[in-house]
Amino acid sequence: MQKLPTSKKYGATAKREHFTWTTLMDTAFIEAMLKEQDKGNRPNGTFTSEAYTTMAEELSKSLKRDIRKENL
Repeated sequence: MQKLPTSKKYGATAKREHFTWTTLMDTAFIEAMLKEQDKGNRPNGTFTSEAYTTMAEELSKSLKRDIRKENL
């Protein structure tokens, strides 16, 4: 059985960013989700990838903070 390479062996480091949500951010995110749901971007109870992209962009603008899909 072949061993898979580890990140330490190749010098790669993974840095995880700490992202804290505020009450204002929660409210804006809920509003963005409701908007995307109303547009039909939540078929079968799951948001589409495009919906997440749109929500991240809108939240970044309205909250003046870099918010990526990974943060949602």
